[in-house]
Amino acid sequence: MENKEKCRLIEVLMKRYPQNSRSNLKKLIEHHCVKVNGQILSKATEMVTLTDDIQLVKQEQNPLKILYEDQDMVVIDKPAGLLSMANDKEKENTAYHLLRSYLKTKIFIVHRLDQETSGVLIYAKNEKMKYALQNQWQQLVLKREYIALVEGCVNRSGTMRCWLKEDRTQRVYSSHKKNDGKEAITHYEPLISSKRYSLLKVSLETGRKNQIRVAMMDLGHPIVGDRKYGSTQNPIQRLGLHASCVMLIHPYTKKKMTFSSEVPSSFYQYFKKP
Repeated sequence: MENKEKCRLIEVLMKRYPQNSRSNLKKLIEHHCVKVNGQILSKATEMVTLTDDIQLVKQEQNPLKILYEDQDMVVIDKPAGLLSMANDKEKENTAYHLLRSYLKTKIFIVHRLDQETSGVLIYAKNEKMKYALQNQWQQLVLKREYIALVEGCVNRSGTMRCWLKEDRTQRVYSSHKKNDGKEAITHYEPLISSKRYSLLKVSLETGRKNQIRVAMMDLGHPIVGDRKYGSTQNPIQRLGLHASCVMLIHPYTKKKMTFSSEVPSSFYQYFKKP
């Protein structure tokens, strides 16, 4: 092998660091711990030469919990209080900015969660994947489930169907006149109920801005902590909405994948243990 001959990064690393196994070196590459000529490389198949300046670097601490990552997408467990992406007031304290800084690569918005909603959030790692997911979202996403802590006792399952519109203040409101806005279909099922609160499993048939929040207000059981949509109580000091599960078909591998996030313990504190 001549010094200037180009080879795959993994092959050069195996020559440079023979004490490490191939699998360990691949993990270092995937976790952004390999720097070549001052640039982080994240694919084992990147072409480099033996004369390149190659260093193993310490992995930076990830401020976000990653549920899944491959070369095309990354799935995180977003905490409540963190924006999915920048707005006019906040540019850096967002899931998008923190994840991009950690991965040291471009990422792309696929869908969003409200700032005070926690749970499963998906970003694409290239534009092709972004459009593959967004353009086929209804066909690829088989399940989107949320857990909602709402005011009052809900003792039966049901479906809320309406058409959503926005006013000048960007507050979403519902119309029950067909086609008067964007159609929103929300299914709900009580998991635990008491006189004061209910914990619901909510499934989306459509994905509209503030859809669940408006549906629960219309149901007469607003989500706790949601003053914007009718709540008068905030026992857990946050919005009681958590994106617990997304099931989708990977656009490229065609595999069915399920991403889950544990429901915050605070959602259960006002119910008696069985």
